[in-house]
Amino acid sequence: MAQEPIGPIFTASFAAVAMTTNPADVFGILPSSLSRVRVISARLGALSSAPVAQQLGVQIWRGSTASSTSAAITPVNIEGHTGAVAAGSSVTAPSSGLVSTTSALSLHADVWHLDDMNWHWEPCQSPILEKSQRMHVRVTAPSTAISIYGTLTFQELGKIPSA
Repeated sequence: MAQEPIGPIFTASFAAVAMTTNPADVFGILPSSLSRVRVISARLGALSSAPVAQQLGVQIWRGSTASSTSAAITPVNIEGHTGAVAAGSSVTAPSSGLVSTTSALSLHADVWHLDDMNWHWEPCQSPILEKSQRMHVRVTAPSTAISIYGTLTFQELGKIPSA
């Protein structure tokens, strides 16, 4: 039986980001050139001053050759003790400057019902990103401005020998 790969687990979160009536790449992750990454989950939440009876499309893309130009989010090691390793991967915050999906593959497509306020993706089989292989979580444009929150959880696996 194959052994599950092990490595440190990180979260990268953002809070209270205003999302206007434009689509956005809400997360971008780029593993370092030294490590593969297992994507464990992605969570999104929305706040609005009025009930929001709308839906957003959510897509997860892997393999874009373009990187997001938005602000970086510093991933946090969930262990949190002195000497816990820092992430080698970089994560970006929401941006309406969408990356090209020409060279990317769609891993997941879903609908986020904003009246439920939360969207959560926890795949049965967590996708693994190759070293330096980008992944983006994209949402379609809301009909009214909202404030969004999000957390991406991932594990750095290191260099795994091929089977």
